[in-house]
Amino acid sequence: MNFLHKRMQLNTGDTVVINSTHQCNILMTTDSEFNNYRNGRTSATLRHSISVIPAH
Repeated sequence: MNFLHKRMQLNTGDTVVINSTHQCNILMTTDSEFNNYRNGRTSATLRHSISVIPAH
C-alpha cells in the first residue's frame, strides 16, 4: 500500500487543513501509531474519510 506521510508538530486545539481534489482517507497518528498501521499491527488512529469536497 502507498502512503503519503507528513510529520507535523501539532498542539491541542490546532487546526489541520487538507486540500484534495478527490475522495481520500485521512489518518492522524503519532509516529509509533503510524508505524503500527503501516506494518499491519493494531493501532488507535483518528481516521476520517473525505467524500464531499470541500469538507468542513
